Amino acid sequence: MTESRARQKRDELLQYKRFAAAYTSAPACPLRQTPEPEPDIVLDCPGGQVGVELTELQPSGDRVKRGREREQAMLLDRAKRLYEAGGYPPVHLYVAWSVEPPMGKRVRAHQAYVLNELVARHPPLGIRGTEVGSGFDRIREDLPVCISMRRASPSASERRRC
Repeated sequence: MTESRARQKRDELLQYKRFAAAYTSAPACPLRQTPEPEPDIVLDCPGGQVGVELTELQPSGDRVKRGREREQAMLLDRAKRLYEAGGYPPVHLYVAWSVEPPMGKRVRAHQAYVLNELVARHPPLGIRGTEVGSGFDRIREDLPVCISMRRASPSASERRRC
């Protein structure tokens, strides 16, 4: 293992430990780090394993990354408005972003419509929710996301939809 990879693994472990200390709902299970392409951290819990994939934190001064984050927010907001207008039940939507296909004003309406339709056609089932796709690969070639949904609790539905 190269020095830079070893440093990255140390940083990932530290980042996860800080997250787990701050987020009291994180499972308190033994953890281990795994080689690529497996998740960065694996929690060995009594009910099964939980894989945790960490991403690099982006500095706020990077204009390209900030622009992409802004575009992601606009896409989600537009899809949320479409979903709410359709009268669908509240859900928690977890989105993992891909760098392809490109996002932007030109394709935002189409991508928001497709995302709304996917969420509307895949209602969350059971306590574990609904995975759409593998969770690692894009669902469609024209949509830059992988998604996972959970049924919203009654109190959460008052605060957040889609």
